[in-house]
Amino acid sequence: MIIHQEKKFRYSGNLRLLAQINPIVVFSSRNIPQQYMKEYENFYKSLLEQTLAIAGGWHSPFEKQILKWWQKTTPCPLLYITAKSLDLGMNQYKKLFSGIDVRNYLIVDPLITSDRISAKTVLQRNNFM
Repeated sequence: MIIHQEKKFRYSGNLRLLAQINPIVVFSSRNIPQQYMKEYENFYKSLLEQTLAIAGGWHSPFEKQILKWWQKTTPCPLLYITAKSLDLGMNQYKKLFSGIDVRNYLIVDPLITSDRISAKTVLQRNNFM
Protein backbone atom coordinates (compact mmCIF):
# COMPACT_ATOMS: atom_id res chain seq x y z
CA MET A 1 0.00 0.00 0.00
CA ILE A 2 1.21 3.45 -0.88
CA ILE A 3 0.38 6.40 1.36
CA HIS A 4 -0.22 9.75 -0.32
CA GLN A 5 -0.30 13.16 1.38
CA GLU A 6 -2.83 15.91 0.66
CA LYS A 7 -3.22 19.25 2.43
CA LYS A 8 -5.72 18.03 5.07
CA PHE A 9 -5.38 14.24 5.01
CA ARG A 10 -3.30 11.21 4.09
CA TYR A 11 -4.77 8.37 2.06
CA SER A 12 -4.20 5.00 0.46
CA GLY A 13 -6.39 3.58 -2.29
CA ASN A 14 -8.69 5.19 -4.85
CA LEU A 15 -8.98 8.94 -4.18
CA ARG A 16 -11.67 9.23 -6.87
CA LEU A 17 -14.12 7.62 -4.44
CA LEU A 18 -14.24 10.94 -2.55
CA ALA A 19 -15.76 12.55 -5.64
CA GLN A 20 -18.62 10.06 -5.81
CA ILE A 21 -21.98 11.74 -5.38
CA ASN A 22 -23.77 11.00 -2.11
CA PRO A 23 -21.76 8.25 -0.44
CA ILE A 24 -23.59 6.62 2.45
CA VAL A 25 -21.87 7.18 5.82
CA VAL A 26 -22.31 4.39 8.37
CA PHE A 27 -22.53 5.24 12.06
CA SER A 28 -23.53 2.49 14.44
CA SER A 29 -23.89 2.48 18.18
CA ARG A 30 -22.44 -0.23 20.37
CA ASN A 31 -25.94 -0.42 21.91
CA ILE A 32 -28.12 -1.46 18.97
CA PRO A 33 -31.47 -2.71 20.31
CA GLN A 34 -31.54 -6.46 19.70
CA GLN A 35 -35.15 -6.40 18.49
CA TYR A 36 -34.01 -4.35 15.45
CA MET A 37 -30.81 -6.25 14.68
CA LYS A 38 -32.22 -8.33 11.81
CA GLU A 39 -33.55 -5.21 10.07
CA TYR A 40 -30.16 -3.50 10.46
CA GLU A 41 -28.37 -6.53 9.06
CA ASN A 42 -30.69 -6.71 6.05
CA PHE A 43 -30.34 -2.98 5.39
CA TYR A 44 -26.55 -2.97 5.51
CA LYS A 45 -26.22 -6.16 3.47
CA SER A 46 -28.42 -4.54 0.81
CA LEU A 47 -26.10 -1.49 0.80
CA LEU A 48 -23.15 -3.76 0.06
CA GLU A 49 -24.89 -4.91 -3.12
CA GLN A 50 -25.16 -1.36 -4.49
CA THR A 51 -22.69 0.56 -6.63
CA LEU A 52 -22.64 3.56 -4.29
CA ALA A 53 -19.79 4.02 -1.86
CA ILE A 54 -20.22 3.47 1.85
CA ALA A 55 -18.02 5.29 4.34
CA GLY A 56 -17.36 5.00 8.02
CA GLY A 57 -14.92 4.73 10.85
CA TRP A 58 -15.68 1.01 11.18
CA HIS A 59 -15.03 1.04 14.91
CA SER A 60 -18.15 -0.32 16.67
CA PRO A 61 -18.75 -4.08 16.80
CA PHE A 62 -21.61 -3.89 14.28
CA GLU A 63 -19.56 -1.72 11.91
CA LYS A 64 -16.78 -4.33 12.10
CA GLN A 65 -19.35 -6.99 11.19
CA ILE A 66 -20.33 -4.93 8.13
CA LEU A 67 -16.65 -4.89 7.12
CA LYS A 68 -16.54 -8.70 7.34
CA TRP A 69 -19.61 -8.94 5.08
CA TRP A 70 -17.98 -6.45 2.71
CA GLN A 71 -14.85 -8.60 2.44
CA LYS A 72 -16.92 -11.71 1.57
CA THR A 73 -18.99 -10.10 -1.19
CA THR A 74 -18.10 -8.50 -4.48
CA PRO A 75 -17.62 -5.29 -2.63
CA CYS A 76 -19.15 -1.94 -3.32
CA PRO A 77 -16.66 0.92 -2.96
CA LEU A 78 -15.70 1.46 0.69
CA LEU A 79 -14.19 4.50 2.40
CA TYR A 80 -12.44 3.85 5.70
CA ILE A 81 -11.91 7.05 7.67
CA THR A 82 -9.51 6.06 10.40
CA ALA A 83 -9.19 7.46 13.92
CA LYS A 84 -5.52 6.55 14.15
CA SER A 85 -2.46 7.23 12.04
CA LEU A 86 -2.51 5.57 8.64
CA ASP A 87 1.26 5.12 8.89
CA LEU A 88 1.09 3.43 12.28
CA GLY A 89 -1.91 1.21 11.46
CA MET A 90 -0.67 0.06 8.05
CA ASN A 91 -0.36 -3.64 8.95
CA GLN A 92 -4.02 -3.71 10.03
CA TYR A 93 -5.13 -2.07 6.78
CA LYS A 94 -2.98 -4.32 4.60
CA LYS A 95 -4.64 -7.35 6.17
CA LEU A 96 -8.14 -5.89 5.88
CA PHE A 97 -7.78 -4.94 2.21
CA SER A 98 -5.67 -7.91 1.11
CA GLY A 99 -7.02 -9.27 -2.16
CA ILE A 100 -9.40 -6.33 -2.67
CA ASP A 101 -9.03 -4.33 -5.89
CA VAL A 102 -7.44 -0.97 -4.99
CA ARG A 103 -10.12 0.77 -7.09
CA ASN A 104 -12.74 -0.40 -4.57
CA TYR A 105 -11.47 1.27 -1.40
CA LEU A 106 -10.00 4.39 0.08
CA ILE A 107 -8.44 4.68 3.53
CA VAL A 108 -8.31 8.25 4.82
CA ASP A 109 -6.38 9.56 7.81
CA PRO A 110 -7.33 13.17 8.70
CA LEU A 111 -3.73 13.85 9.75
CA ILE A 112 -3.95 11.91 13.01
CA THR A 113 -0.57 11.21 14.59
CA SER A 114 -1.63 8.70 17.26
CA ASP A 115 -1.34 4.93 16.88
CA ARG A 116 -4.21 4.50 19.36
CA ILE A 117 -7.86 5.37 19.01
CA SER A 118 -9.00 7.87 21.63
CA ALA A 119 -11.99 10.13 22.22
CA LYS A 120 -9.97 12.98 20.70
CA THR A 121 -9.05 11.08 17.51
CA VAL A 122 -12.60 9.72 17.13
CA LEU A 123 -13.93 13.28 17.31
CA GLN A 124 -11.33 14.41 14.77
CA ARG A 125 -12.35 11.55 12.44
CA ASN A 126 -16.08 12.15 12.89
CA ASN A 127 -15.68 15.86 12.17
CA PHE A 128 -13.74 15.00 9.02
CA MET A 129 -16.53 12.67 7.83
